[in-house]
Amino acid sequence: MVFLSQRWLKIRWILALTLLLVLLPQVCFAEDYSADPNKYPADYDADHPERLDADMLYATSAVAVDVGSGRVLFSKEADRKIYPASTTKVMTAILALENLDMDQVVTVSKNVMVGESSIYLQEGESITVRDLMYGLLLKSGNDAGVALAEAVAGSVDAFADMMNARAEELGCTNTHFTTPHGLPDPNHYTTAEDYYKVFLEAIQNETFLEIIQTPEYTIHATKPDGTVRNYSFDNGNRMLPGTEDEFSYEYMIGGKTGFTNAAQSAFVSLSEKDGLQVATVVFGSTTEGKWIDTRHLADYVFAAYSALPFSEIYSSHPFTAEVSGAQDPDNATLTLNLANPDDPQIQNFLCTSAEASDIAANFSQYATVTYANDTLTAPIQEGEVVGQLHFQYEGMDEIVLDLVAANTVAAPIAEIPSTTPISNSVSDGGVSVVTTDVAIQGWSPLYLLVIIPVVLFFILVVWLIAEIRRARRVKREMERARRTEEVKRRRAQLEYQHLQTNPLPRSQRPMQQAPRPRYGAPGQPQRPLRQDRPSYYRPSHRER
Repeated sequence: MVFLSQRWLKIRWILALTLLLVLLPQVCFAEDYSADPNKYPADYDADHPERLDADMLYATSAVAVDVGSGRVLFSKEADRKIYPASTTKVMTAILALENLDMDQVVTVSKNVMVGESSIYLQEGESITVRDLMYGLLLKSGNDAGVALAEAVAGSVDAFADMMNARAEELGCTNTHFTTPHGLPDPNHYTTAEDYYKVFLEAIQNETFLEIIQTPEYTIHATKPDGTVRNYSFDNGNRMLPGTEDEFSYEYMIGGKTGFTNAAQSAFVSLSEKDGLQVATVVFGSTTEGKWIDTRHLADYVFAAYSALPFSEIYSSHPFTAEVSGAQDPDNATLTLNLANPDDPQIQNFLCTSAEASDIAANFSQYATVTYANDTLTAPIQEGEVVGQLHFQYEGMDEIVLDLVAANTVAAPIAEIPSTTPISNSVSDGGVSVVTTDVAIQGWSPLYLLVIIPVVLFFILVVWLIAEIRRARRVKREMERARRTEEVKRRRAQLEYQHLQTNPLPRSQRPMQQAPRPRYGAPGQPQRPLRQDRPSYYRPSHRER
């Protein structure tokens, strides 16, 4: 009995320690970045979506952003640090798409066994990056995130460093990553105002957009023994249009979900209506609340905001400028027009009706003009870019547009020197004769100072070109001769080496012949007579 009691005491201590280790991280996480699961929003007026208030959302923090301008149109505790859960995989996807080929094959390591959401990868399996991307974004596979991280950076820690560096490049000041999947970690957090920047970067990639719009997908993983494992799954986004789901949203393009107990439900998405695109970020919502919040945020933007006819507003309040040195001082006023009225910056310029009225009435308060030079000086031709328009409204990023001249302002006509008559009086026999010579004006010394250097420079250029061509030709000839000599030298060397290793028999060696006598030379014998000539002698045609 004593033994049993001591054993039970040890078991109780082990259970207590285990419970402490399980609960302590949860307590620590909830202290800083966890979401409140017990949220009951205020009543939502479906007939007036433009009256959306922050209290009407289940989410702890949320933003709605105009994709065209990057302007935040709705915000709720957007600067609050919170766990992003599996929406982390959006950043993972960005780095994978930037550094890997979709058809690249990845061998799965033992490190992918992280639990939770999974596409059930096994150590030693071979799978393409494309299948991993679909498993990452549609099934939210944590193991797919680890496999991609190791394929990109070699390890999860190195990949986390890349994630943080990329977040800093995007302007995220309150974001830090430690994993590619988003499981809770005290050093893994972000904010809604940071993460919409990450999502806006992701949707610039066509492959990312294609994946998040796919309703279902089947991966093919090859096991070490050569057998293929197929696994099919549906998109976790219940708002995709064309489905019978109760949360289906006709304007939804795609998004990425996330959930942990500490983070609660999260959802980042892209919606579009009548050419207006809105990105929404929902953090710390409920399981069904994230769908409802996303719909309410998108409906709010579509109802409350409309595209401002910016070019029309400017055309009714165009800027003008006085031009100095004009030919006609009474017509020295220059009208400035937008160089590109169809610029995408202003095509999708969203604002409420009240903001549009304020901008139209007080346009000069929000717009300024800068010129290429401090002053505009004639001549200026119609259509010439003369300055820039800087427009900035409350809460909007600055818009910079080129301005062009709407009319021509001429400079004074320079006086042309006239011919000067010269009178010469000549006396001839008392008769005075007046002759008139026309003195033709020649080139002034200023022209000669300009033209002569130009001509000399042209001659110098032509000479340099000729010399360069001649030098190149000589170089080619020398190189050709060098190569020929090198070939001859090499060939002789090879023949000599061959003879050294394989000498000819004495009988085949060339005989040293005495030089033939030079007949008729002093001290030399005379040419023998015909009858004395040897049999091999062949007479010339003269002797025949």
